[in-house]
Amino acid sequence: MIVQNNKDIAGRQRILLVDDDMKYCRLISSYLTRHGYDVNAVYDGDSALQIVSDGSWQAVILDVIVRD
Repeated sequence: MIVQNNKDIAGRQRILLVDDDMKYCRLISSYLTRHGYDVNAVYDGDSALQIVSDGSWQAVILDVIVRD
């Protein structure tokens, strides 16, 4: 995926969703995607730390208690 200025190539703003509850992630991701956002979901803290380092996220939605 090509990203410029926190947007994907289709011009959608990118949101990172971090939660260990996959049902919650699917629900929120589906809602945000329907409203025009490009959503990437990860299910653990290590994955979140790896993916967030690229700095190209408009927003991060984070569960403050994520199991390892």
